[in-house]
Amino acid sequence: ACRIPVCEILHNASICALQAKHWLSAYECMAKCVQGSPGVYARRARCWLRMAEGCIGIHSQQRENATGDCDVAFAGGHHGLSPRFAIQMSTNQLSRRLYQQHISDSDQKLVQILGSIEDLDQTSKNPLRRALFCLQVAFQLCHKSQISLGFKRTENDDICLETILAALAYVRLELSDFIAALKTSNQLLQRPLLSST
Repeated sequence: ACRIPVCEILHNASICALQAKHWLSAYECMAKCVQGSPGVYARRARCWLRMAEGCIGIHSQQRENATGDCDVAFAGGHHGLSPRFAIQMSTNQLSRRLYQQHISDSDQKLVQILGSIEDLDQTSKNPLRRALFCLQVAFQLCHKSQISLGFKRTENDDICLETILAALAYVRLELSDFIAALKTSNQLLQRPLLSST
């Protein structure tokens, strides 16, 4: 009997879902792939990066939806306030709402089984916490592979690490962890430029 390459199928489905901007599906497929293949896919920094990208996409979509609510409030008028002040007020309301959601969800521990119903529910409610976890794992895997004995760094490895750092800085900024966001940004900016060859 022929073995069905489930993890490979999930991996490819995740990449397709990312390209189609189906963020939760992309996260779910890659999470199940990583959970099902601890010896191969769970050791690849790019897989964890892809999961984080799915989470960031979920967050961006939620933010767009919340901004849409603010736009409706703005369209109805803000009792004679200037449009600029009204937009700033709406943005501040959105920021407070997202921050409060983060604070209330941050007490809850992350679900251990990736791709489970509980994990998907938790990730869809607070995607940035899972994104931060995935990016930290990806960073460790990428950094570990670059310092391994006999490992020759490639341009793809550098690009992967830089993408992880940029995403980490963004997530930390969105979580209002400004000092960590600044440190991560500096870490990224201090890296040597890639050669043009």
